[in-house]
Amino acid sequence: MEGFRPVAEVVEEIDAAPFLVLLDERWGIPGEAFADQLIFRPNRKWLAIVGRRARIPVDAEWLSIGIPFLYDQMRDPRLTTAASIQFGPLAKRNLVDLDRGELDAFLARRRFRLRPEEAAKCTGPGYIIARHRGFVTGLGRARAEDGGLLVEGMVPRSWPARGVGGPCFR
Repeated sequence: MEGFRPVAEVVEEIDAAPFLVLLDERWGIPGEAFADQLIFRPNRKWLAIVGRRARIPVDAEWLSIGIPFLYDQMRDPRLTTAASIQFGPLAKRNLVDLDRGELDAFLARRRFRLRPEEAAKCTGPGYIIARHRGFVTGLGRARAEDGGLLVEGMVPRSWPARGVGGPCFR
């Protein structure tokens, strides 16, 4: 395509193998799911991801490419909300189904106790992917307390205020 160049000419791909192992170990998301994706580091705090076939206009100034993917400079690396929504449907563990009351608490970032049947889907405390009615709603943090798991949603604070997440589930 004239006037466009491959995204691989614009960003520098990193060796994503250690991060793909992390995704497989925690959520059961297979590394093969990222074969058509290019993972790169736009800054020191997180990784971003974009489709390998993406092309960037030659003459346009761009502010960002792809979506924020993984915060890797933390004690426990975690997916971004956007990445959990995009790749969460591929998860096989630490994926919980929320009822309506739990969803409301999750979106409001209030803590709630995970029902025992949902807690059984988790390998233990840590980051979980939450869904409601089959749709991934984002990432949460599960903490062990009183023999169960307490969950707090990690949906960006500005999303519910703008109507992202809430109204689409009414």
